Amino acid sequence: MIQKLTLDNISDVIEFLKKYNFRGDVYITKGNQRIFLEKDIESLKSIIKNQECYGQYDKELLGLYIILKEKGYRTYLKIIANNEKTAIELVRYFNWNYEDEIYVKIKKNNPFVNILVGDGFKFLKPRPGQELLLFRNKVEEQK
Repeated sequence: MIQKLTLDNISDVIEFLKKYNFRGDVYITKGNQRIFLEKDIESLKSIIKNQECYGQYDKELLGLYIILKEKGYRTYLKIIANNEKTAIELVRYFNWNYEDEIYVKIKKNNPFVNILVGDGFKFLKPRPGQELLLFRNKVEEQK
């Protein structure tokens, strides 16, 4: 079951990120420094409280995504899952429930790149180093 995360879920999220954020794809940037959310609990609490955060549960947290909206900046999707099946379910849930344009910054070696591309994300432009920038246009209403 996919549900909106609240501060009641904080310990599950911390434990999950410590276990599965080994690629380093789930972070925020402050002052040109990457802050990994499992290491900055106050930032994580603020994000869960003020941003859109969803988790997939089946007795335990299996995956999550965060929609990071920062004033004056692009909106980013951060997604992490314990396996490909969970990632597919999260991306499809996201696509059904979020219509605005959004970006994903993700490591080139992340196995979920193909899932995102297969579900409508496009490579925006080549990036130096180990990351890709993906983009999904705003979903237009069908008339």
